[in-house]
Amino acid sequence: MPEGLRLTKNSDAAIIVLHEIYGINPFMHAVCQKYHSLGYDAYCPNLLGRSEYFPYDRQDIAYAHFIKHGGFDRNSLVTDLCESIRREYKQIFLLGFSVGATLAWISSASGIFDGAVCHYGSRIRDHLQLTPSCPVLLLFAGQEASFSPESILPSLSAIPNVRGEIFNARHGFCDPFSPNYNAPAAMKAEKLAQNFLLEKSGTTKEAAAKHE
Repeated sequence: MPEGLRLTKNSDAAIIVLHEIYGINPFMHAVCQKYHSLGYDAYCPNLLGRSEYFPYDRQDIAYAHFIKHGGFDRNSLVTDLCESIRREYKQIFLLGFSVGATLAWISSASGIFDGAVCHYGSRIRDHLQLTPSCPVLLLFAGQEASFSPESILPSLSAIPNVRGEIFNARHGFCDPFSPNYNAPAAMKAEKLAQNFLLEKSGTTKEAAAKHE
């Protein structure tokens, strides 16, 4: 499998970023760079089995490729990555977007992560039976075409260590390269995610303060 993205500087906390169906595109590079600048070591495993990422106008082809090459069973790749670097870090977190958010949700029940942030993971609705073993922050897009997040958030929020918020925005609203980008919602979601991770990791407070 083509290698993923890795940005390290001997931090004691790592973030595994899980990409959308499009692959490791400029948005994923920007996310990894952002959290690396905040003091985390950042990893973005390649879940597609190909080096090129898909353009946004090939959404259907990208999704079919993702499903054909393992789909949501790719959580084993995520947990394997965590186990391979576990000794290097005091804490390892998950940060997922879309299908990556659903993978983060599934992987959060493995017992080996210290927290997870899930951005518009619409297929989380297919895995409501899971109970995460670490704190989870769910950030849903209120304008989902396929389902209503309001129908599942109350039951999810009732799970210990799970909290969530719904944004009046479309799926993909955090991605400045996407036609669905919503700057105010993206800024709020990013702040919530950073604060959530900061609560769980005392090692990045100084770096985070520099970005206030």
